[in-house]
Amino acid sequence: MSLLALAILSIGNAITRATGMFVLGRRAGVNPRWTKLMALVPISVVAAVFAVQTFTSRDQIVLDARIAGVAAASVAVWRKAPMVIVVLIAAGVAAGVRALHLGG
Repeated sequence: MSLLALAILSIGNAITRATGMFVLGRRAGVNPRWTKLMALVPISVVAAVFAVQTFTSRDQIVLDARIAGVAAASVAVWRKAPMVIVVLIAAGVAAGVRALHLGG
């Protein structure tokens, strides 16, 4: 991604956030339903980016070692491991699968 594209996206993000905070914030008020809904938006965006980065390569769906790493990380998160350990487990499992030529 070029620096110009990054700058344009960053400015667009800032404008969108300011618009939502100052313009739409007054209309919505402190409605608990809006608050709960807005709390879910960042999570859904991160989940979408995560899925795209894990299961695609350029313009193709790819099933490779990253999936094993994500699965191992998911188990570590489920077992309430610290985030550093989760990342190390994911990286180690993905590297191990690649080293054994089991997936991509």
